[in-house]
Amino acid sequence: MKDKKSTTLPSMDNLPANTILQAALGDKDAIESVLKAFESYIVEESTVGKGTPQEYVDEDLAQELRALLIEKIPEFRFKAE
Repeated sequence: MKDKKSTTLPSMDNLPANTILQAALGDKDAIESVLKAFESYIVEESTVGKGTPQEYVDEDLAQELRALLIEKIPEFRFKAE
């Protein structure tokens, strides 16, 4: 069995703190911005059979990860500027 390489979380540097705060308050555009910032990470983490001809993105898992991310946005912590 292959060792699973860990994926690095995306940098939050390009995501303004105000966007995160607005997302935590339920602003749909801000939530979309956060999801967009994490999309490549979500796709990477929900890819099954990496490095094989059968590699594919498990869309159910990807959607679960998106839902979990939305749920956790209010818990995001960042450095004050």
